[in-house]
Amino acid sequence: MGGFMKNHAEFVTAKSHAVLSTGEVIRMLRDLKGWTQGELARHSGISVTNISLLENGKVEIGKRRTEQLARGF
Repeated sequence: MGGFMKNHAEFVTAKSHAVLSTGEVIRMLRDLKGWTQGELARHSGISVTNISLLENGKVEIGKRRTEQLARGF
């Protein structure tokens, strides 16, 4: 390793800088696209009401909604 790391004991795990909720990530991605909740709803097939509930942490995302959002984005 050319002196880069003398032994395993010197390794220090990086600290997390920010913890985002699922809703915060959805809102951030939507904002990066410049989309309204309505536009995300149209792209993903999830209702505007459910987009709002997801962004505000009022409902769990689940596998189906995760897949819908992935396709939408």
